[in-house]
Amino acid sequence: MSDYARIKKELHPIFVMWVNGHQPVETLPGKYVYHSPFRQDSNPSFDIYFNEGQGCWKYGDWAEGSGGDVIDLLERFGMGIADAWALLGKQAGWTPPPVPEPKPFDGGYFEGESEPAF
Repeated sequence: MSDYARIKKELHPIFVMWVNGHQPVETLPGKYVYHSPFRQDSNPSFDIYFNEGQGCWKYGDWAEGSGGDVIDLLERFGMGIADAWALLGKQAGWTPPPVPEPKPFDGGYFEGESEPAF
């Protein structure tokens, strides 16, 4: 396994965010929601989410239209391969905050919403 493949598989982007001083403002099924660490962001528009099709964690900055894998996130923070290896060593024993399990859709509405008036 190449260095990049191992880092992509083993280094959690939530840990990269935590090391750089960023905590999620919300956890939803399959994703963590943040204020963007790269610009002023009054409405959280930065997600770390699990991409089931690719089998790995990704990030998306939806207001900026950018995203990628943990290697791309490291590069956005100005970090390189040596930093990634150091983070892998520090990550041992760390576990990400829990993400709630998805709830089955019950056909209802979100809290405070009512049936649309068509």
